[in-house]
Order: sequence, then structure tokens, then C-alpha cells
Amino acid sequence: MAFFRDIIEGRVPYKLLDKRAMFCIDFENWRPYLDNRGIQIDWRAFHTLAHGMFRTVDLFYYEGMLTWSFFLHCNSNSPKPAYYRAKKRREQYQRELKSFGYTVRSKPIQRIHTGFHRDSRAETGQYKCNCDVEMTIDVMDNLRSYDVFVLCTGDGDFVPLAKRIKAELKEVWAVSIENRMNSHLREAVSRYLYLNNMIQFMPSLTRKK
Repeated sequence: MAFFRDIIEGRVPYKLLDKRAMFCIDFENWRPYLDNRGIQIDWRAFHTLAHGMFRTVDLFYYEGMLTWSFFLHCNSNSPKPAYYRAKKRREQYQRELKSFGYTVRSKPIQRIHTGFHRDSRAETGQYKCNCDVEMTIDVMDNLRSYDVFVLCTGDGDFVPLAKRIKAELKEVWAVSIENRMNSHLREAVSRYLYLNNMIQFMPSLTRKK
């Protein structure tokens, strides 16, 4: 992590300072790590860090939109007013992100059918919000506008996208938690950083929930 240590201490390589970067934050990929530790990213500090690394920076943030069915799944005995309060907090959170300069993309968290229970034959499933398509479209639409694409995810589904970016002679980075970084993605990108190490070296990047 010597590279990141140089960045937070203000020793950013000049070749980075002259580049244009697009950050794509797959927050659902980061969420389990942050939730398990009871912390959240300070997005204003993250914005400042990114802008200190490159000449031009645009930040795109992707996450799931709270739905009643998902809220009920997580809070089985909660009344509807509790859902509305939670939804309002999430909307306020996204407005703050936009005020910091982030482009926010969200879509409803949905229950995905995965099969049937072996004994009861009841339908089984899990709740997911996969913004891979939206993130890929944004990158492809802006492929000629940036020099560096920072994919804030460890999802191996982005390996083809990373290879496509490099085929255009662009740099592509990956930022994710060490044990959630897909090995094929790590091999495909130009550079990778571990979020857990970034937080260790720069505690101001997070705050308690």
C-alpha cells in the first residue's frame, strides 16, 4: 500500500495529476464489509481524496432503492410508517451525495427466484440489486472522455469490462475489500487497491453509523 500512502501524504505522481478519472462505486459490493463493522464512508472525504489524485474527476454511485418487500424481509414486524421513515432517510442520504457532486444511480431491490424448497416446494429466493448493467453502460458511454476508470467493486462480472477498457489503451483500477476482490478481476486491472487498507491508513475516510 506504499502507493496509497504516498497519495494521502500528498505525494501524488504527476502522471496521475494530469489525468481525467471516472469513479464507479458499486456500493452494494462494499456494503457487507461496512455494515459488519458499523461504519460508513464519509463521502465528502472520499470526494476530496479522489480530486486530489487526478486533474478531473467524476464520481458515479450505484446502490439499491429500498422497497417495502425488502424492508419487511429485514424487519418482519415493523409497521408501514417505519418503512416510510427509512425510505425518507435513504432519499436524504442520496440528496447529500448529489450535493457533494456524485451522480447517483439506483433501482429497486428485488427478490430473485432461486428455486424451490426441497420438502415444502415453496419458492426460494434472495433479495438483490445488481447495477452491473447501469455501471457498464455509463463506462461505455464515457469511454473516450477519461484516461482512468476506477471500478469500486470486487465483482468478477466486471472482468470483461476491465479488459474492454484496457483495449482502448485506458487505465482501469479496482477498489474493493481484500477478501471480496475476485482474483480474475485483480489480474485484469491495471492497478488495485483494498478498501480495508485505505481505511486503515486514512481513518477519516469513514465514520461510525
